[in-house]
Amino acid sequence: MDKQFSAYLLKLRREHPFLATLSLHINFKFSKKVSSFKADGKDSLINPQYFSTLNNDQCTGTLLHTTLHCALLHGIRCGARSVPIWNIAADIVVNDIITESGFKPPPGTAVEPRYSGLSVEQVYVRLLSIASNLRQKTGADALEPECESTGNDSGTMTNASDSTGKKQDEKLLTTLYQVVSDLSLSGAKGPNAKLRRSKLESHWQKAMTRAQTVDQLNRKNQGDLPLGLLREIDLVLHPHLDWKTLLWRFMAKTPCDFNGFDRRFIHHGLYLDHLESESLQVHIAMDTSGSISQRELAQFRAEVEAIVRCYGNIDALLYFVDAEVYGPYPLCKTTQLPGIKGGGGTDFSEFFEQLEPRLDPFSSALCVYLTDGYGTFPEQEPSVPVLWVASSEGSHDYPFGEVAVLGY
Repeated sequence: MDKQFSAYLLKLRREHPFLATLSLHINFKFSKKVSSFKADGKDSLINPQYFSTLNNDQCTGTLLHTTLHCALLHGIRCGARSVPIWNIAADIVVNDIITESGFKPPPGTAVEPRYSGLSVEQVYVRLLSIASNLRQKTGADALEPECESTGNDSGTMTNASDSTGKKQDEKLLTTLYQVVSDLSLSGAKGPNAKLRRSKLESHWQKAMTRAQTVDQLNRKNQGDLPLGLLREIDLVLHPHLDWKTLLWRFMAKTPCDFNGFDRRFIHHGLYLDHLESESLQVHIAMDTSGSISQRELAQFRAEVEAIVRCYGNIDALLYFVDAEVYGPYPLCKTTQLPGIKGGGGTDFSEFFEQLEPRLDPFSSALCVYLTDGYGTFPEQEPSVPVLWVASSEGSHDYPFGEVAVLGY
């Protein structure tokens, strides 16, 4: 393996110093435990017999492919998503970067030029949309429940529908795209998952920073990095904060003044300072437009319930929003969340227009907006502080406010 890797590294040093530097931070290993190749954190595992069948360009593409999967943390970014579909999305992104960098992707892996420049999360959403459309055209999908829901059994129905739809999506997409199961999620879950993730993030953040420095020193003879690679680099170097931590910044006396810890969150590993006061009006907007999936709606409901449960003394008002605004509905620990309303287009400006007259200039208030980020934003930034709690399957581009990604 050392001989092949040396030849690969020399080729990259001449043609792409950034990728060459990243490759110095990964362990390439021959292993008969994998059928072709697999990316596992900091290890690139390659079947020696499979590798011997590849030509020089395919060898380079394979080594680059596993390097990028590891460096861009695709294994631990999967979260609760469908692993086969996430694998296809990650392959599409990685192969686009490889192609844009002047190399050839490995054989048998997914390629989709239409999604050039997108992040894996964005490609994943588009793949789900393709699968959903195919299910509807072929009649393979039962009708999904409507957005309007009442009663306590809706969550069970949604989970069963999502589970069936998820399996159908996986089957449809694996027939559309070539798939090599090359992403290892070992260590992504379990008691040591948080520590493993932290170590991997630190390792690859240092590698990315070093690679960027090398690239800048060699920029005279090099073009700009591919857009898709720049997006992925940003996600590694600037990982999204947990939205509960960002919410605390709004509600605590100061974000850095740890006069005392709130014991309600210590067992979650969150050392958050006591609130100066919970006499705060929180306007919670839940995006219920047609682009929001049943899975996302279930996540949003769970997060709203968590806010009410943890902050019993705040004045919380809930709104359902698509192109119209439904509510507000006062929330407290003893009230049950109302049935969801919506299902139309998305217009964020309509909500903020209706919210402004409700705001008291002499009282503290903030807005928490749970959404996928696809819609029309107001031209003028609202006077109330806004925390966007973005679906991990949606857009990450917001013109104002702070952004946290749900489930990242």
